[in-house]
Amino acid sequence: MFDPLSAAQMRTLVRDALGPVLDTDASTVPSSLMYTAGLGHRALLYADTTVVRAAPGMGKTFWARTLTDSQRRSVAAREFQMPRLERTAAVVAFGSGPSPVQVSPDELAALVDEGAAPVTVWTAFALTALGVTEMTVLPGWGERIAWLVRNPGTLERSVAALDSAARSVNGDLVVVFDSLDRLHPDRTRADGLASGILQFAHDLAQLRTRVHAKVFIRPDMWDSALPALTPAARRSLRPVDLSWSAARSLRWDSTSLYGLLFHLLGNHSSAEAAAFRAMTPTWREAPDGRFAAPEVLCSDANAQEAVFSLIADPYMGANARKGYSYRWLPVYLQDARGQVTPRSFLATLHQAAIHADGRPGHSRALHREDIRLGWQEGVRVRARELDGTLPWVREALAALSGEQVPIEEEQVFALWKQAGLLGRLRDHGGWAGASVTTGPRSVDSHPALLDELIELGIATRRTSGLIDLPDLYRFLHGLGRRGGVKRVAHAA
Repeated sequence: MFDPLSAAQMRTLVRDALGPVLDTDASTVPSSLMYTAGLGHRALLYADTTVVRAAPGMGKTFWARTLTDSQRRSVAAREFQMPRLERTAAVVAFGSGPSPVQVSPDELAALVDEGAAPVTVWTAFALTALGVTEMTVLPGWGERIAWLVRNPGTLERSVAALDSAARSVNGDLVVVFDSLDRLHPDRTRADGLASGILQFAHDLAQLRTRVHAKVFIRPDMWDSALPALTPAARRSLRPVDLSWSAARSLRWDSTSLYGLLFHLLGNHSSAEAAAFRAMTPTWREAPDGRFAAPEVLCSDANAQEAVFSLIADPYMGANARKGYSYRWLPVYLQDARGQVTPRSFLATLHQAAIHADGRPGHSRALHREDIRLGWQEGVRVRARELDGTLPWVREALAALSGEQVPIEEEQVFALWKQAGLLGRLRDHGGWAGASVTTGPRSVDSHPALLDELIELGIATRRTSGLIDLPDLYRFLHGLGRRGGVKRVAHAA
């Protein structure tokens, strides 16, 4: 039997359990910390799910690596009750992780410039990743692509042999495509290459074998790539959306985010974690020592709010008029589409616990003002996530700094013109010297640029026609709004 956690012990648990997770990237999160009760996470692992759509920071690379890492894949198979996943193997044709496919964006673009169809390029990459001898014995990509052109039917013959091996163990073989943000800095070229990947995924699916493609892609890139596909390909691809929040009636469901928090608290290797599990009995221990939270802590908002109110002040003010902490956090971290990334959510709470160390006598681990301070770190984390894949967004919003929202479209365009934004984007001025990331679709039109920001969930257009920004982007780039979250002067 464990005694109830004191506020100081709970604060220590929040700080110590979340810190290591925030210090890792998608490729190094240990399998013990995998959370498998999130929205739509099971569906993305289905063999016939061809496309996984998700915004930056939602976990595309994490789940791509789960497929290619045997230990993570085993955890997912057990938790999702998908035994066939245990007998699945996966290889990387493009993206992070070990792969025999090594190519730079310049090399990739050169192959297409020399006349190779994008779908043929990706077929060569996939067959090389799968270890097909006809590909691996050739010295370079030009020779491999030429072989495919001279030998039609190579894909079918190669996949037939791989299919037999997969069926012999009643498993599957998955070819993973990830990190499509890094195909090429020119968006037109990147979209053309992405179309080729999706066409290859369709061609492979049409063979109806145990060999599948799985493409992890941003929703906006998906939309841009679709028009170049054949009608049959557009109809046949089976996408799912990876998300951490979803519309439920008149409010947003953020149970996946809080379920992740409780999972991490319960799986820390400390006496405080064991005491936390004892607060909500029926945690289930797996053979590998991993603990699964009771279902009520994963999907019941009322139960989650009751537990969270033991960790943090229940209100963001003296009473409910300033809002409930459980609801406040995701609301102020969400983008214009209502989406919250898990890292920004966890960073907010971790930083709140660090600030709360200065309130040793408070009755709860997290004081409401410390949550506000922690929110600023969550905002910065979200900015870094965007900068990693969409650095041009920072340039577009920085030009609006000091303004008030909602704002007239024409005022936005005037500020962009004054800043010379389109010229800077044409020269990739906002991210010169950075690793390859895709730019915007259009660098010739202010209205097209604004439309893309709206599509990405960075901005929104009100029914009045005025342009607005969610609080996290408004705050980050120094835009004002009456009633918005105020900066705290002593924030780190």
